[in-house]
Amino acid sequence: MFGNKYFNICIVGTGNVAQTLALTLEEKGHTVSAICSRQVERAQSITKSLYEAEPVTEPDFRTFDPDIVILAVKDDAIEEVAQSVVVPDDTIIVHTSGVRSFTELRPHSLIGVFYPLQTFIKNNPPHWNTTPILVESDNKEVVGKLIKLGKSIGGRVEEMSSEKRAKIHVAAVFASNFTNHMIRISKELAKKEKIDFELIKPLIRQSIDNGLTLGPEKAQTGPAKRGDLETLDKHFESLKFDEDIAEIYRLISQHILDTYTS
Repeated sequence: MFGNKYFNICIVGTGNVAQTLALTLEEKGHTVSAICSRQVERAQSITKSLYEAEPVTEPDFRTFDPDIVILAVKDDAIEEVAQSVVVPDDTIIVHTSGVRSFTELRPHSLIGVFYPLQTFIKNNPPHWNTTPILVESDNKEVVGKLIKLGKSIGGRVEEMSSEKRAKIHVAAVFASNFTNHMIRISKELAKKEKIDFELIKPLIRQSIDNGLTLGPEKAQTGPAKRGDLETLDKHFESLKFDEDIAEIYRLISQHILDTYTS
């Protein structure tokens, strides 16, 4: 099993990560033999785009004899789902969480983590050649196989402990989830004032590019960076129609002020 170039894989879950991994793995030559979901229609929504994968509603994969089972489910469901999975003794079981330990997959013996450090949207695959994939296991052979799997889809693969992976996940939330939510707030504010959001898009692109090329320390601009308190006050007053957004503005502006004026 450990000498295989391509692997037989079963996936539990039908969300963004599950769909993207299923399509990518098959595209790279692996066999995706089953997609499991409690609702067969959800599994079918993925298997219809795959060559021979079967939609199943129970995670008993013994008849598929998989090399790897990937649990692409919500973090809170990992432990419960793992306990319900039935596989041959030599099958590896991994989850894709950034914050949960591989130990949540016990009592299975061959267990690990296969965590792509990326944001996933259905039908919009990431650039795998620049996507880090973080792997972990207490079994060296499992680590080797996960590294091989990660490299086969083009990612930069690195072995990382659960503790360190959880910390990088927090940093990733700030970089990705929070950034996107700020863009959403910006879009909503523009819509409220009947302003074309297209006018703001070049600024978003340039800001992100500056942050990545120059570094965020040098790329920071704006009234809080300058210490322009009068402008900050005007902005804050204009946002009082929504206390939550106003408070977000206050907190972030204060943090920028403290960072650059202390």
